[in-house]
Amino acid sequence: MLLLAASLASPAKAADGISIATGNPEGLYYAAGQAICRALALHPETASLPCKPAVTNGSISNILGLNVEGPQFAIVQADVQFNAVSGLGLFEATGPDQDLRAVLSLHSEAFAVLVPADSKVNTFADLRGSRFSAGQVGTGTRETAEALFEVLKWTADDRARLVDMAVGDQAAALCGGKIDAAAFLSGHPSPLIAALAGSCPVKLVQVPREASDQLAEKMVYYRPATIMPGTYPGNAQPVQTVGLRTALVTSADVPVRTVRAVTEAVFRNLGTIRDAAPAFAYLRPDEMSTSGLIAPLHPGALEYYRAVGLPTPSVQIVPSGKSAIGDAHKPGLGTLKIDPKLQVPDAPSPGKVQKPAYNTIPVGPDDKWKLEAGDFGAKNPALTGDGDLPSAQDNIRLKIPAPN
Repeated sequence: MLLLAASLASPAKAADGISIATGNPEGLYYAAGQAICRALALHPETASLPCKPAVTNGSISNILGLNVEGPQFAIVQADVQFNAVSGLGLFEATGPDQDLRAVLSLHSEAFAVLVPADSKVNTFADLRGSRFSAGQVGTGTRETAEALFEVLKWTADDRARLVDMAVGDQAAALCGGKIDAAAFLSGHPSPLIAALAGSCPVKLVQVPREASDQLAEKMVYYRPATIMPGTYPGNAQPVQTVGLRTALVTSADVPVRTVRAVTEAVFRNLGTIRDAAPAFAYLRPDEMSTSGLIAPLHPGALEYYRAVGLPTPSVQIVPSGKSAIGDAHKPGLGTLKIDPKLQVPDAPSPGKVQKPAYNTIPVGPDDKWKLEAGDFGAKNPALTGDGDLPSAQDNIRLKIPAPN
């Protein structure tokens, strides 16, 4: 056991055990990191390998931390993953991250906007020009807020009073009247939002359906979402909004054996993960190996999925210019660039295999993620799916032929 743990921790970055970049200690990213560490402690191959979740500022700092002597794993949102591998948004200065690797998908998140219960703000449009804490610059919450502002055509004046505030300070500021609204991008129910709603009466503001539909068309990692009635005090009706998926990612230089062991520990102890928070209760293995994995799969994760017959991502979506997904291609697929040489067959399975649309072919020759050969529009016959396949968060399913 000790020899195996030593071999898993052989690189310098793993010498002190496993560290997972998460987020606010009161949030679900931190809870997910704790749950993964508990799963590792229960798995024979990783039981003697120390594991700890690291408190961070969120998805963007988590990815940047993978490229230094920081944590070997990170929990990030799908939109931040996409921008990192594409060199867009706040990653324009650093360029595409060729070393980012996906491991597994975690819980879904939905964008929630809270205002005082007696506020005159009743619609998202009423937030224009308000003291709106829409997430700190550099966080996934702010990335989603800015994406919404763009599709809703908010002007500079509409955004003039946006507040750059840490998520842990928003409850006191909202209840104390220092801000008019606070945004959270989180799994639900969220401990942070529940604590806020318990501190002062609040209500949730809906995101216009046309805005969430436009985001889903332009940016393949978004989809319409609903916060169900009764999730929080003052939340008597369903609240429509926009959502995405979170994922555990790592770097290409983390050894295959380490990543495989971590992946196996999570899936073999999935009950431990589900029990960690209500937001994790409905995690499904077939979605965890496919949904929201924008970066290429790490070979260690791929090795495990193929060994147990789980579905794996099939198609790499490559952005064109500065646009995430072109408006001309519907329903939200954009242009798919597929390299037939990298279409690796799935592990043998007695049933059909689901292929969600917004994922990647796993790591190809020379460990390259960007695929250039062949443009396929959304109506190409290769993109047809089987209607009797199980749904993975309403993803479009793909049926890509294996290589000869």
